[in-house]
Amino acid sequence: MTTSPPIEVADTNLIFRLSPAIGNSVQSGRQIAIVSAETEKAARALATISGPMGRDWNDSTTFTAENVYLPGRQVIGDIVFQYVPAPRPSGQERPRPLTKRV
Repeated sequence: MTTSPPIEVADTNLIFRLSPAIGNSVQSGRQIAIVSAETEKAARALATISGPMGRDWNDSTTFTAENVYLPGRQVIGDIVFQYVPAPRPSGQERPRPLTKRV
């Protein structure tokens, strides 16, 4: 029996968090992408081709990028998309819960 060589994958310590820019009223709900990549440009490209909503994460005026250095290695190309409700405009009341009278 022969053994095959181990599979090598590219990894990094950098994680990029891409999120809608403040004041971007085009987004009805906020989608955030957390991407492991070597550069911001690569993170934006990976999010754009992998995003389920078809958003263009390459636009730096629409989506901001923050990077975090982690002590543990992450596989390049791992992406997590998170959906966060859009903030309520200031001054708007919280909707009252529906109640059913019997």
